[in-house]
Amino acid sequence: MAAFNRIMPDERGRFLLLAVLFFLNSMVLESNEVVATSGFISNIGAPQIVVVWAIDMAIVIVTSGIYSLFVDRTRRGRLAVIMYFLFAAVYLALFGLFTTEQGAFGYGLLLVINDQQWLLFPLLIWALANDMFSVASAKRLFPLLGIAIFTGGIVGNGIAAGMAQIAGTSYRLLLFNMAVILGAGILLMLSLNRIQVTNRQARVDEKLLDSLREGIAFIREVPIFRYLTLAMVLLGIGLNAIEFDFLFNVSNHFTTGSDIQTFYGTFKIAVAIGLLLVQGFVAVWLLNNLGFKHIFLSLPTAMLSGLTLAFMFPSIIGVIIGNYLVRVTKIGIDEPSIKAFQGLVPDERRGRVSAFMDGYLYPLGSILSCIVIGSTMIAVGNGMISMDGARNVYLGIAILAACIALISASRIASSYDKSMLNWRLKRRKRDSASALGEQSSGTVRRRGSSLLDTLIDDSVKQTAPGKALEQSISEDAEPGSAVVSKSLTPPLQNDDAIDSLLVGIPRRHKPDPLGALLESDASKDDSTSDLPPKD
Repeated sequence: MAAFNRIMPDERGRFLLLAVLFFLNSMVLESNEVVATSGFISNIGAPQIVVVWAIDMAIVIVTSGIYSLFVDRTRRGRLAVIMYFLFAAVYLALFGLFTTEQGAFGYGLLLVINDQQWLLFPLLIWALANDMFSVASAKRLFPLLGIAIFTGGIVGNGIAAGMAQIAGTSYRLLLFNMAVILGAGILLMLSLNRIQVTNRQARVDEKLLDSLREGIAFIREVPIFRYLTLAMVLLGIGLNAIEFDFLFNVSNHFTTGSDIQTFYGTFKIAVAIGLLLVQGFVAVWLLNNLGFKHIFLSLPTAMLSGLTLAFMFPSIIGVIIGNYLVRVTKIGIDEPSIKAFQGLVPDERRGRVSAFMDGYLYPLGSILSCIVIGSTMIAVGNGMISMDGARNVYLGIAILAACIALISASRIASSYDKSMLNWRLKRRKRDSASALGEQSSGTVRRRGSSLLDTLIDDSVKQTAPGKALEQSISEDAEPGSAVVSKSLTPPLQNDDAIDSLLVGIPRRHKPDPLGALLESDASKDDSTSDLPPKD
């Protein structure tokens, strides 16, 4: 309960809405995933699932590109409501497909549809969360939202595992999940009438290529995002490799579809319980003590450990433990950290950059992994190598990719301070005024502020040259922008008071949401320069 004391009174309504949406979405996703995966490998086979994954990830990339066209050009709340109603209709149609003679084909289709929901719904809900809360509040609250996700996962996996024992592998859950999605959409639609959600819209004439170029330019120009991008692509290779190895061993160990569904659902319940413990006691502590500089080392380290464990101990026990370690670390620590990290992106770009990172990077790595695994399976089918030899190949490549990802993630710390000065991370005037008001709102905010101050490493609490500060301000800042320091206690009421903070004050905090919010009108694109465009 102590963790929930971080929620301020004026945040409870917004937090509760997001928690319910995450809970219901996770429940639907997990139950669908258990039914689809167990049904596919029991009716069609584990090696063939690689083909579905490759097609699935290609569709995810296309879907992400289409989504990125709309997310920053329309009201995200309205877009989310439309998506809820659309997916409710899709699940109803899919249920009709299962009642025909082509029902077995429905398991692969359910995998694809479920992954589109896995991509789009969290993107939309996290984007709404970033619109509702500042980055400072996000670091307090987003790990707690993760608890709602994992609780929903436990319920969804429990429903799927129980249904397997009652009625065998069943697609009848689709009707229940359709009703849940429809109800969540209605709840969001009604709540948006009471909760104001504002997001600055991007240019309305932007094309898909422009959106893709924006994401690439942002990542290329900001070093910390560039290193994180490389790590995410390489980790996508490892994620698929260890998941395939896990499913292949499970399909060989269990013979019936109901047994596979029961085991898979039970395993994912155990994962969800581990995630609850990680989110409640580990994730916030790691984020507070490691900060953004070092938190992204967690998944490459876990990936390398899990893959090595699966490689050294090829029995089902070794594979289960390795997969468990990777899943818990990715969902429990890495994903909330990435979502909070994306809050550094100005809101007029945040949706597109988030869609690019979540919709292109892991899927790209997944497709590369599918090519490697599929090639080894073809070689096994042609008698060129044994299954053990194929396993050594795809796990060995995944281990190598994890090592490179670990090196790339370690470079984030050395380039963090420089990246924070990049104009693409700076916000506009009204964002700064809001941040100042929140930062100086009195004793109600002091607890959250003191918690966030611990995220700032001692290594960056050094005075930056005054000349560099003045130059950055003269080139990038608008009148009225401000450096927010934890030493500010009274609210600043006018631009003169804000301007007085900008000259001659040493930069004791790195200019991220926790220390300083430097702002500029960065809405114009300039992918070839670190300086904002001239008027």
